[in-house]
Amino acid sequence: MKKNRWKAMAALAAAAVLALSACGNSGEDGSTQAAASADAGDAAAAAPTGTGEGSGEVGKSDIVIAGKSDIKTLDPMGTNDTTSSIAHRHIYSRLIEIDENSEIVGDLAESWEQVSDTEWKFKIHEGVKFHDGTDCTASDVKFSLERAKEMPRVKQYVEQIDSITVEDDHNLTLHLAEPYAPLLAALSHTGTSIVPEAAVTAQGDAFWENPIGTGPMQFVEWVPNDHYSLKRFDDYFKGPGKTTSLTLRIMPEGGARTIALETGEIDMSISVDATDVQNVKANKELMALEKTSVSVEYLAMNCEKEPFNDPKVRQAINYALNQQEIIDVVLEGRGQVANSVMNVNIPGYSEEITGYSQDLEKAKALMAEAGYPDGFKTTLFASGDVRNREAQIIQAQLLEIGIEVDIQLYEWGAFLDAINKGEHDMFISSWSNATMDPDASIFPLFHTKNFGATGNRAFYSNPEVDTLIEQAQKESDNAKRMELYKEIQQKINDDAPWVCLFYGTTCTGIRADLKGFVLHPSSANHYENLYYEK
Repeated sequence: MKKNRWKAMAALAAAAVLALSACGNSGEDGSTQAAASADAGDAAAAAPTGTGEGSGEVGKSDIVIAGKSDIKTLDPMGTNDTTSSIAHRHIYSRLIEIDENSEIVGDLAESWEQVSDTEWKFKIHEGVKFHDGTDCTASDVKFSLERAKEMPRVKQYVEQIDSITVEDDHNLTLHLAEPYAPLLAALSHTGTSIVPEAAVTAQGDAFWENPIGTGPMQFVEWVPNDHYSLKRFDDYFKGPGKTTSLTLRIMPEGGARTIALETGEIDMSISVDATDVQNVKANKELMALEKTSVSVEYLAMNCEKEPFNDPKVRQAINYALNQQEIIDVVLEGRGQVANSVMNVNIPGYSEEITGYSQDLEKAKALMAEAGYPDGFKTTLFASGDVRNREAQIIQAQLLEIGIEVDIQLYEWGAFLDAINKGEHDMFISSWSNATMDPDASIFPLFHTKNFGATGNRAFYSNPEVDTLIEQAQKESDNAKRMELYKEIQQKINDDAPWVCLFYGTTCTGIRADLKGFVLHPSSANHYENLYYEK
C-alpha cells in the first residue's frame, strides 16, 4: 500500500496544532465551521485528545449533543459546511479518512497504489453493507465520485478525476486528467461520501429524505431547526460502535447550550461560547477541551461589486480594522490575529505574510485615492450571536473612515444561500480545512472557477493566482509545493479580497464521565463510540 506521500506534511500539521489543555474543572476548552475544508458554522477543531476509552462496562449510550446551527441537507454532495458534515460523517463512509493523528488511512479503501502520476488503484473492503442490507461495491464508489464531479459545492475535490475503471466488485482505478498532489486528502472529504447507486437512481431526490450509507450510524429522523437523530448500525464493517443512538439538538444560543450541559439535559456542547468557558471549567461535573483551530475567521468583500472591485477600497478596509479588539471583546482573548488566508496550523502557512495592522490615516488616504473621501454605505451579512457581535465592532471601526455599515442577520442555511448567490456586499464567516492539505485552504476560496457555492464567495479573480494554484496542485516535490503556497498567500494578501480576522481556539464541553470522545485535529469528530460506564 502507498500509505501516503503526504504523511510528512500531515505530521507537520499535527505537530503545529498546540494543545492548550484537556482536563476537568481546572482545564481549558475547545470549539468553533468549520469542517470542513468547509464553511464553519459549528464544529470542534482540535489536536488529538479527549476522554478516550473507559475500562468498565457500557452503561447509558443514548447520547444527546447540541450544536448552534442546523444541517443544510442530508445529501453529502449538496453542501460544504461543517455543520452538515457531522451528520454525513456518521451516515456515510469514504474511501479515505484523516485519523486523529493527522495521517491518511483507509476507510472503505483497504489498500491503494499510485501506478503513475495520473493513475491510482484502490481495493475496497469486502463484506461492506449499506444500511438497507445491500452490498457496497466498486460500482457504487464510481457512481458516487462521478456524481460529486457534477455537484458545484464539492466538485473541487474530485474534478481532476477524468475517468474511473471498475475491475470487479472490490477493485477500481481512478484516472486523473493531470497530476493532482492533494488526491488522497481530498478523498477524505465528506463531499466524496459513498452512496448506493441503485437506491439513489431509483428514488431520485426522495432518497435524501431517508438516506442510507455504510457509516457507523443510521438515519432516523430530521426535524429542521430542532434536532436530527441517528441510531447504531450493527452491521458496520468496522464493527458496531458503542453509541446506541445519537441526537443532535439545534440550540443557537450559547448560554442555553451551557445550561443544558450543566443540568445534564445534553451530554456534550460541540461549541462553548467564550463567555461560558469559565462556567464550564468551574463545574466539577463537566470537562472543557480547548485547542487551537485549523480555521480562519474572515470578512469577505464582494470583488464584483462597486466599490469593492477596487483593491484600494479593500486595502483601506483592512487598514481600518483592529482584529485584536474583536478577539478581546468577543472571544475574551482566545484567539490569534490572522496574518494570512491560511491557518497557522496548515502545512504551507507562511509567517512571512505581514498582513495589515490598523492605520486609520493610511485607510483614509486609500479611500480618497479610490474616490470615496467621505466614505459610502454598505451591508454586512452575518449569522449567529457571536458573529453579530463581531459585526457590531466592525461596524463601529469602519465608521471611523466614513463607511456606514448595515448589519443583516440570517439563519445559517439562509446565510449560505445568500452568499452563494453573491447577494452580499460583505460577509463574516470562517473556513475550516478538513483535509489538512493546503490546497483545501486556497483552491476552493480563491480560484476563479470556484465562484459562489464552491467557495469563492468573495468573487475574487487573479489569473496569476489561478496559475500558481494549478501549479501547486500538480507539484510532486513537497518543498517546492509549499513555496508555491507561500507565494500564493502573499499575492492574495496584496489583493485583499478578505480581512483575515483571527485564528481561534475551539471549545467543546462534555460531561466529565462521558467516555470515548476524541477531538480530531481537523474538526472531523466521531461520536459513534460515546457512552457512560455502568
